[in-house]
Amino acid sequence: MDRSLKRFSILAGFALMAALLIANGVITKHELDRQRGAQDWVTHTRAVLFQIEQIESAMGDAESGQRGYLLTGDDKYLSSYTRAVAEIGPLIDDLERMTADNPTQQKNIANLRGVTHEKLSEMAQTVDVYRSGDLAQAESIVESGEGLVAMDKIRLVLAQMRSEETQLEGMRLASYERSERRTAISICCPSCVTLPMLLISHRPSSLEDGSQPFFTPVIMANVNIAVQELSCHDSG
Repeated sequence: MDRSLKRFSILAGFALMAALLIANGVITKHELDRQRGAQDWVTHTRAVLFQIEQIESAMGDAESGQRGYLLTGDDKYLSSYTRAVAEIGPLIDDLERMTADNPTQQKNIANLRGVTHEKLSEMAQTVDVYRSGDLAQAESIVESGEGLVAMDKIRLVLAQMRSEETQLEGMRLASYERSERRTAISICCPSCVTLPMLLISHRPSSLEDGSQPFFTPVIMANVNIAVQELSCHDSG
């Protein structure tokens, strides 16, 4: 009877450890999936931020080309202006697709299209007037400050979009780090539960010949993995 009870206790222990390992595997997989999802969103956010920088850079290139042409009449500035203007529309279209899931950014993009149209119209007008030979009129349009106001509006909208994405990046990084901590805990908890079972299994009465239970190395390996995981997390 005593031996049967011991045998039952060992089998129950195995069943408990198996259940813990299965639950641990399910939880760990779930958290790893969450980490991959969070990392994908962080990567996406950084791509959006890069796209915003590309738009701002293209607008700056267009403005520089326009002003260079008005000052010198050199066609090399005009080609730089034309190339930059051709890039702006597709860049905004791509940004709109990239932020299709974000209503706030979609509103910002609608505003961006409006103020960009104002600036591009002002630049096109000055270039056309200059090419017609009316230098004084071209200078008058520039000096009116309309282009400067439009450019300031563009920078403001882009700054708002950048701020929105930076906040999202922070939230998504925080989600990734929380998932990392939960993964570490999910690895540690089964080890913490099975460790007392390991100690019990070392009692002389646990086995008649006093030999080490064959599952001891498995438990110790699980403990070592948990310790290594926590060490890597802390060092990161």
